Amino acid sequence: MQDLTNKMWESYPDAKEFFVTADEQFFFNEVQATNHANSLGEGQQEVKHLKRAEVKTAKTDAKAKADAEAKAKADAEAKAKADAEAKAKADANGKK
Repeated sequence: MQDLTNKMWESYPDAKEFFVTADEQFFFNEVQATNHANSLGEGQQEVKHLKRAEVKTAKTDAKAKADAEAKAKADAEAKAKADAEAKAKADANGKK
């Protein structure tokens, strides 16, 4: 169900919440989801309430990972540049 949930969040980027029935039908409206759930067989009346803030999608996970990797690379490059400049300055001062 996680793949389907991720697809729904990606397909409806402005949706703040979904209501999901036991047969994996997604609804924007809780009453509609409850009515549908009541039409299902016994023991299948549960409606799950999913909120966007509580769910991470594969896309947001991948973006967060890419952002973290880009930051780590930029930090490493900045440190290497600063170290090289400090070494060059030290070498220049040592030759005087």
